[in-house]
Amino acid sequence: MQSLSISVSLPYLFPMKTRALGDWIEGPTLILPIYYRCRHVCNQIQMGIATVLEDMQWKAGQQFRILSLSFDAQEGPQDARRARATFLAASGGQADERGWEFLTADQASIDAVLDAAGYSYIAQGEDFLHPVVIFAVTGEGKIVRYLHGTNFLAMDVTMAMAEARDGRVGRTIQKVLAFCFSYDPSGQRYVFNILRVSALAVLGGALALLLFLLLGGKSRSSTPR
Repeated sequence: MQSLSISVSLPYLFPMKTRALGDWIEGPTLILPIYYRCRHVCNQIQMGIATVLEDMQWKAGQQFRILSLSFDAQEGPQDARRARATFLAASGGQADERGWEFLTADQASIDAVLDAAGYSYIAQGEDFLHPVVIFAVTGEGKIVRYLHGTNFLAMDVTMAMAEARDGRVGRTIQKVLAFCFSYDPSGQRYVFNILRVSALAVLGGALALLLFLLLGGKSRSSTPR
């Protein structure tokens, strides 16, 4: 697992002050590297997270947190406040003000965080070329999963946060999940192993039928005539 620096400082909004990134990451956390004035995918990433929260049993602010982090050092608290109002409303109450924070930072702090995550971007005029990806991190700032794209499945986000909560999936759960699901790096999501599970179901059914026939035959043969 890669580790995010926890020594960089980020400005908080209410009240305006600077805090270390580690102060924000108290447990399982989704970090969304975006810029608020983006006219393309950044709003889609944040809207994708806002809408998937309605399908999750976990609630942002209780079981995990979300941090939107602007990598445009020219953006400030006013940009973050507008994004906060938009996406907290879009979450349908599934993220409280403490559950989803919207942060800005100076250039050195931005680069320290994103370099630690292996994330790079290129400025093009007023816009940026950047990966469409978010990070799932533990309370210690360890990255356990990268989630790609702008549309997210509730299961993907929940499982990523469960991994972040435990640092790794618990052994019993891990065996079940490893058998039923696998993470597809090309598709960037968990995939249900339907052939493996179907084969197990067929085998289990065949064994159950065989057992029924054997026990049924013994029962009939032992019945007095």
